[in-house]
Amino acid sequence: MRKILLQIFIFSVLFIVTFTINRVLMQNSFIPTGLISDKNGIFLMYLLGVFHDIRFLSAAFLPFLLCGFLSLIFSNIKINNKLVIYSKNFYFIFSSIYIIVISCLCIGFSYAKYYYYEIYKTKFDIF
Repeated sequence: MRKILLQIFIFSVLFIVTFTINRVLMQNSFIPTGLISDKNGIFLMYLLGVFHDIRFLSAAFLPFLLCGFLSLIFSNIKINNKLVIYSKNFYFIFSSIYIIVISCLCIGFSYAKYYYYEIYKTKFDIF
């Protein structure tokens, strides 16, 4: 279980760093230099951004954590050796595919958000 939590922590830190770099690039591209003089506002922007990233990542990695718990439960049940091997392989395959999908979505939306704002000068609006 320690390995699962370490994976979640490492990928969360990587995603938070990626999103922060995206914010820095957007700040340098779109915010006028006159507004950057307000250091408290800029710090608050980054702080709230990290809080929103953590909120998103906690929801994104919940199935990953649930799969790890189920793998841990099924690995302790000794019905037959195939069940133990299957649960470990299932966790490895599921976690690999899930991380790839989440990574592609996060990187894709980071690019889309940047270029959408560059073209339309507004953020994504769902409604």
